[in-house]
Amino acid sequence: MSNTGNTLVMAQAGMSGAFAVATSSTFPFVPELRRREEVRVAPAPVERDEAILRARLGHFFVLVALLQVFQNLMGAAFDEIVAVVPVYVFSLVGLGLSTLAAAIATPKIMGRPLRSFGLNLHRGAIGAAEGALAGLVIVLAVAHAQPDLPIVTTVLEFATSPFAAAYMVSVVLQELVFRGMFVTCLEELLSDRRGLVSVGLASVVFASMHLPFGWTITALTLVAGWGFGLLYRRQRSLVGVCVAHFILGCLATAVGLI
Repeated sequence: MSNTGNTLVMAQAGMSGAFAVATSSTFPFVPELRRREEVRVAPAPVERDEAILRARLGHFFVLVALLQVFQNLMGAAFDEIVAVVPVYVFSLVGLGLSTLAAAIATPKIMGRPLRSFGLNLHRGAIGAAEGALAGLVIVLAVAHAQPDLPIVTTVLEFATSPFAAAYMVSVVLQELVFRGMFVTCLEELLSDRRGLVSVGLASVVFASMHLPFGWTITALTLVAGWGFGLLYRRQRSLVGVCVAHFILGCLATAVGLI
């Protein structure tokens, strides 16, 4: 091969080597050649989790809004309905429909089974004892403040009456929705580790559902709902909360609030 041919071969080899270096990702001074086609980058796990959380939060508030609208419609027809059917039947039907809708939608929104919303017997006996103690302390305090009223006797009479069974069903439905579902969902959706915001928001919605019964019972249920929420967070079960709610409901009947 002539000197000219050798020169051309060496030049081509040198150009090829330079091009290889230039396109190498290890060469620090020349940007890497990339395809001009758009490359879709998968979202980071944290971004994906935040997006899912925002979607769940939106779906949850839509559910709450729909339940509130339904409650307002029931409240608007409250006087006409209770003139035909007993108030407890009215309450059970309304609560039953609301609970059914929430029980179907909430597990799908949150991606977890229904039993994770307080439907368990975790520390059941201890929870029931704590709920009973909290309720009885309040009953005795009211009885002491109103010595002229047969508070304890009236509470016992209502608790052992046929209406008590229907009321207990109402209590379980209320606590499943407002403590089991609302508090549990809000804690996760709002990243509320202490639970104070979740308990407060659930208490406000819980109290608003009692507006047809008057402002007094609404204000009292706001305070009671806060206590129920804290008790639920302590136990992570609806057992104690339902016991306390039932006793305080009997007390409300005894003093004529319901």
